[in-house]
Amino acid sequence: IKAGGIKAICEALKVNKTLEKLSINKNEAGDEGAEYIGMMLRINKVLKNLSISGNKITSSGVKIISEGLRVNKTIAELSLANTLIEAEKANFSVEASDASSKIAEWARGEVLFVEMLKATKTLQALDLSDNQIGTKGAIAIAEELKINRTLEKLYLISNNITSEGIIAISRALETNRTLTVLNLSFNNNSLDSVKALSRVLEVNTVFTALSLESTSITLKGRDMLFHALRVNKTLKELKLLHSNLIGNLLEPVQESIRTNKTLRLLDLNYCSANFVEISQLMEIGRTSGYLKIECEPIVNKRPA
Repeated sequence: IKAGGIKAICEALKVNKTLEKLSINKNEAGDEGAEYIGMMLRINKVLKNLSISGNKITSSGVKIISEGLRVNKTIAELSLANTLIEAEKANFSVEASDASSKIAEWARGEVLFVEMLKATKTLQALDLSDNQIGTKGAIAIAEELKINRTLEKLYLISNNITSEGIIAISRALETNRTLTVLNLSFNNNSLDSVKALSRVLEVNTVFTALSLESTSITLKGRDMLFHALRVNKTLKELKLLHSNLIGNLLEPVQESIRTNKTLRLLDLNYCSANFVEISQLMEIGRTSGYLKIECEPIVNKRPA
């Protein structure tokens, strides 16, 4: 669907009184289509869930949508994953030399998408995955999380966020009491950032799901997370698959669930455990009566 098709959809939504969910992912809306979406958002009063990921929209289009959201009072879930065109993603990795350029202005991570988050006070779920917002963008989002009181779910998968950005978000969540789900998979963890996330699990009383897939967690970092689980009373899902977990996991898992009775899913898929350890881990989950432990081996093949 190109801009013309997006226009037709948006014109219909200006008068539609029943449709609450719209998904037009992986099309070619572009900035022209984004303009139609922004105008529709100013008028539509019933749409609650909007997913427009992968539509070749530039930062100019994102700004137009943000302006529409300032007027809109109903959108609760918004997905803009893989939104920026590749040329603009590249701008996050270089210093902008022309301060007057619109792209240079919006390519700064501390500006782009944070305006989207500020634009509406009704947004409950936001997916900004695969936009390369980088560490500056993560730090800017962290600042907004300190004052935001509506966002409950935030997805920042594959955004080239370093440990500095993860630490900033973690510190914001020490006081934030509305965000319950955070996905930081495919970003760049360090021991310091895992320590900061562990602190969140210890002090935050509303957090229910944390995903750190493919974020390279060291042995010491792993132990920090499982130690935090001993005192956590709210987390229901912890996903650590493909995170290079090493060492024997039996003891930290057993110690964690000795006191933690709220965790319902522990994803340890593709860790370094052998088949004997995997069987023991899954038995721990079964005998608990409430915890599901997923633990596929790195090589899904039993020894002869």
